[in-house]
Parts: sequence; C-alpha cells; structure tokens
Amino acid sequence: MLKYLYLNPQVMFMSRVLDTKSYLDTVCELLREGHTHVSVTVAGTSMTPFFDPGDTVFLDLLQRPAQVGDVILFARFGVKYVLHRVVRVFPDGSLELLGDAQVRSERVLPEQVRAVVTAVRRGEKLLDERSLRWRFFRGPWRHVRWLRPWVNRIRNHVRR
Repeated sequence: MLKYLYLNPQVMFMSRVLDTKSYLDTVCELLREGHTHVSVTVAGTSMTPFFDPGDTVFLDLLQRPAQVGDVILFARFGVKYVLHRVVRVFPDGSLELLGDAQVRSERVLPEQVRAVVTAVRRGEKLLDERSLRWRFFRGPWRHVRWLRPWVNRIRNHVRR
C-alpha cells in the first residue's frame, strides 16, 4: 500500500503562510530528501479537465527520462512552477509540454523538470495510471488540441 504525504503550508510552518514558489521549493526539497508521494493542491486551470482546482496531486522524483503522456512539475524561468503534460520528447532530451486545457505548447529542458505526478485525489477518489480517466488524458486527449476549447466551454457552461 502506498503512503501519501499530505502537506499544508500553514500547518508545516505554523502561522507563516508561504507563497506558492516557496511552498513548491519546499516540496521539491522533500522529494530530493527521499520523500515520496508528496501532495500539492492544484490551484490553476491549465490542466482542466484532467485536474480541477482543489484536486490533490501526488508528486515523486522522476526516476527515468520523461515520456509522452507524463504530467510533470517544472520550473518556468526559475520563478514559477507549472504542471503540464509531455506531448513530445526531442532527440536532445528537451520536452514539449502542453496543459490539458491549452492549445499552445512550450519547450523545456530536462533540468527544469522537478517531479512527476503519480496519482490524483479528486474528492474521495484516488486516480492513478490504471484508471480510465488517466489513460484517456494520457492518450487520445493529446491528439485533439482543436477540440479542447470547445470541450472546456461546454464543461464550464454545464458547471454554472
């Protein structure tokens, strides 16, 4: 059975509230120290509909080269952390990344990668690579960039 480490910046650091970068710097340090399945609460919407704000993702160090379909945490320009999906691996090892809600990708270097998402908790449900939802977003969803804005518009309209 996997153990998951839940972090809450207000509990970890008493009454000191950390900004997102400081918090994720601490998460990355915990991973480097050997902790596994370290949790982070999703705040943004670039990975909807796979992740929603408030979902909890579990991170581990990437023990192998990143692969197409992996969701990774990377440092953008050293000042911001972002979760996006690998859509292409270039021969030089650099990665093309794309948020599941986006149509424009970006290219990052392997040294910008900090962690890989290994599981997601949405409410009471824990999803991992064996779940149908995980397999759908890792596979077919990557090939329908043109459809993403429409799916998200419909989804947002239904949710209102």
